[in-house]
Amino acid sequence: MAESFFVRKTVRFNNVAADFNEEEIDMGAFIDVQSGSLVRLLRVQVVYSDNTGRSTEIQDHATAATQWQLTTQPQSDIVLASDKTVVASGRIIANGGVFVIVGSHLPTAAYEDFDLNPSDWENSYLIATESLYLG
Repeated sequence: MAESFFVRKTVRFNNVAADFNEEEIDMGAFIDVQSGSLVRLLRVQVVYSDNTGRSTEIQDHATAATQWQLTTQPQSDIVLASDKTVVASGRIIANGGVFVIVGSHLPTAAYEDFDLNPSDWENSYLIATESLYLG
């Protein structure tokens, strides 16, 4: 019988437009292709926060956006969801409206979108690589 487990990874972004950061997730302890030990990925969840884990603030009338991808090979930038290495991908867009007090505030609206998530597949997503890459 298969066991359930969680894999967690933090990727820090520099808050610079068009900047791409990526971190490797070592799956070698769970995967041995020769013996048939693979991972069935059921779901990917993403948390968007500042470097302390709190909600990110944005300036009045500003728009902020970020996107991410989980791939089976390292990338140098975001790739299209049609790329065969993409396991999951998504984005968030936030708007800062008019506030009574001028400055940084929590967004007045945030829109999250998963382009692709293993939960979209009926039987999950089978992983046979010893590393995944979150960027």
